[in-house]
Amino acid sequence: MTNFDQNSNRNEGLAKENASGHAAVAANLDLFYQMDTLENDKEKLEELFQQAYQENRDLALASLLYLRDVHKGMNQRKLFRDLLPLLTSKDICRFIELTPEYGRWDDVLWLLIEPVDNEVKRFLMDTIGNQLKSDFHSDKKPSFLAKWMPIESATNPDTQQLARVWSEALGLSPKRYHEILAHVRERGHLDEDEATEAADQPTGTAQDTPSEAEDAAILPHEIVHRMRWYQEHPDDPDAAERTEYLNKVWADYTLPGAIRNTLVLRDGSYSMWKDRVGEYRLREIVDALTVFFSERLTGAFADQFITFSANPAYVELPAGDPLLDKLILLQEHEEPSTTDLAKIYDLILDRSKQVTDPKDYIRRLLIMSDMTFASPYELETVINPEKAEATFSTYREKFQQENIPFPELVYWNIESPHLALPASGYDNVKLIRGYSSSVLENILTDNLPDAYDIMMDTLRPYLGAVQDA
Repeated sequence: MTNFDQNSNRNEGLAKENASGHAAVAANLDLFYQMDTLENDKEKLEELFQQAYQENRDLALASLLYLRDVHKGMNQRKLFRDLLPLLTSKDICRFIELTPEYGRWDDVLWLLIEPVDNEVKRFLMDTIGNQLKSDFHSDKKPSFLAKWMPIESATNPDTQQLARVWSEALGLSPKRYHEILAHVRERGHLDEDEATEAADQPTGTAQDTPSEAEDAAILPHEIVHRMRWYQEHPDDPDAAERTEYLNKVWADYTLPGAIRNTLVLRDGSYSMWKDRVGEYRLREIVDALTVFFSERLTGAFADQFITFSANPAYVELPAGDPLLDKLILLQEHEEPSTTDLAKIYDLILDRSKQVTDPKDYIRRLLIMSDMTFASPYELETVINPEKAEATFSTYREKFQQENIPFPELVYWNIESPHLALPASGYDNVKLIRGYSSSVLENILTDNLPDAYDIMMDTLRPYLGAVQDA
């Protein structure tokens, strides 16, 4: 991934600037928008969190849970572990309870040798002991606790020591401790690959129950994710049937309300295949929205998208083709490149002159990539490095001269978990950083809120969990 934002200090306080009127949660805004960028600055991370925790306990804890969530959050294990000991004993115990749902058991096992209150250690020992006993005696498939419990045969000396501490804490001899873990792992078929995969993916993947997962898909990229899996596993006995089914699900997919005319500038670089947010490849998100919006364009722009290229061009996804065929066609356009915003605006302006019905005009240009940026100006220089002087105001004037609506520019850096920051330097430009299902839904429904609303929309699912404490 290309990183154009080398100076993270430029973003300090940016959440506050973009959320005037929300001073009561200013520290939590700064935490929410900066916490994922501070992996190498533990002191700053802890300072931000402590300020947010004192300001609004529930919001700070919700951010922490979102930071760790392996399914729909940031999946940041190290940062989560750095912050967990800063909580009150009561809140640490609550997070121990939440671990199986949002993280991995080894997120909390190490607390037994950390300088936390004895109350926390007793609660942790009771929780682990009860779960391990249940896994050992139950006829049901066990949890993944046994997989993540430390063992003395590990190569890491710290893990060996932690295994000895845990066997003693559970009142077991080293031999009996090893036997119990081995038995539970064997009974649950918790081999290395399965356990790792299950820990890092939410339930409902193709490896589990495909039909249930597909029937539950509610966002375009979830359908594409299923389709890609069957495309990559053609020997699966259900591949043909499920592919046909998914093509139908896609064809019938609708959203309530009108969809704003959105033209996608699609980044086809290799990193979009390689990088992920949760279990989704960046490419799956980009391709899903590329197809989704192209199918809803009409007139001169029907079924079109634009390539992210030094020489951007229109590509047509033939109307009526099934989803799989369109995904295969997208793979033919994978140029690793920067692009030229001036050329893109020229393409839109020229094509707009062919429009005969005003409802066919492009109202929004959506750029999806994995590059980072610090400001609208940096965005302009990054995606148009040779012609930085081609400002948004210049092209707004060109569109106005032709009496054509100047499309809003939405630049979505999907990869960075550092979420949305509305642009302040240019009108008609929105910068979004990071993936969440709520951000994606807001893009689909053309309802991009301000920094505070984005934080609240993202954290709302986590607030209930932490408020139960």
